[in-house]
Amino acid sequence: MIRRTVVHPSVRGALVVSLMTLFVACASCAAGTSPDGSVFKVRSIQNIRDYAKSVDWSQANGLIASAKLGDDGYFDVMVLDPDSDWEQCLTCNKSGIPQKHIGNPCWHPSGEYIVFTAEKADVPDMYDYFAIPGKGLNNDLYIMTSDGSTFWKLHEVDYSVDESAKGVIHPQFSHDGSMLLWAERLGADTDERHNFGEWALKLSDFAIADGEPYVSNIRTIQPGGQAQFYETHAFSPDDAKVLFCGNLISGQLPTGMDIYEYSIADGTLRQLTVTYDDWDEHAHYSPDGTVIAWMSSTGFYIEYDDIDRWADDLITELWIMNADGSEKTRLTHFNDPGYPEHTGTRTIVSDSSWSPEGDRLIMAVTYEDNRGRLRYRELVMIELQ
Repeated sequence: MIRRTVVHPSVRGALVVSLMTLFVACASCAAGTSPDGSVFKVRSIQNIRDYAKSVDWSQANGLIASAKLGDDGYFDVMVLDPDSDWEQCLTCNKSGIPQKHIGNPCWHPSGEYIVFTAEKADVPDMYDYFAIPGKGLNNDLYIMTSDGSTFWKLHEVDYSVDESAKGVIHPQFSHDGSMLLWAERLGADTDERHNFGEWALKLSDFAIADGEPYVSNIRTIQPGGQAQFYETHAFSPDDAKVLFCGNLISGQLPTGMDIYEYSIADGTLRQLTVTYDDWDEHAHYSPDGTVIAWMSSTGFYIEYDDIDRWADDLITELWIMNADGSEKTRLTHFNDPGYPEHTGTRTIVSDSSWSPEGDRLIMAVTYEDNRGRLRYRELVMIELQ
């Protein structure tokens, strides 16, 4: 069953109503289309929650971790069962961590721990926008038990609220649990076109000794011709390579990121998307490693009024490709009239994660209100044929 969103005439132009409440069933199945004519078929697209901010599906316990914006204006880490209504907030009103923006959760392969980012407690409220999970300024790296009962700080960045601010985004565990990867802002950049900053990939060893998780041997990796932005995505099934995105080509803007595969052993790079001006991000291997899902702005012409506020203009959909970069196929059409899942407003598909069986994808979808603000978030499930 495919579902779509309809904005009722009585509220169109005044309010975009939740995808969950306005889904309408469609009897046919959808198929993604690629330039070379191949297809990856979609069996169904269905909303399962009215919140989302990054997402990770545990291969060990089948639960999904995401983040939800609370009434206090800050994100918290949630865990949920994708096949029922059960959910639990793990970081709400907890004394062991700062009670500001908390997000980017990622499961340890055992299913017993979740690593995440958290905004420093002493950041002035006026700077909170830049600390949202995924932006990550003045965010440190934490880990907690899967029930949210115990917290540890794994990695701390220096505090600053000027252009040199540091931060952490999108930690990722290796499949054997021995390595932890994240992206870190090291300071300001020198590009007059924007202030994304200087970034690096950070790769560390991870272990638990006497019940205490810790990282060690932190390596700084800055592949490519410039180090303006990197975002970490996933380890390959054999943990020999990692997926990340970045604007690695000299002169390329951060709004033109591509997906890369990096070999840990020798630093070899493979560029999987070659779209100098398109936004390619959030790449994840399927459990068997044969295909990669990611989000892309390919097919949309976008003019960014302010590159540092890219979310005001970005449009993306979910794509899939073979692990070698071939047969690139668009799976969703949230931004296209005439498709069942069309939302009727500008939509951004962001992070996604595979089910343990590899037959479903959970993804975070964000869409705007009538004032052009990204106000509505959904967790959407795609079932593949």
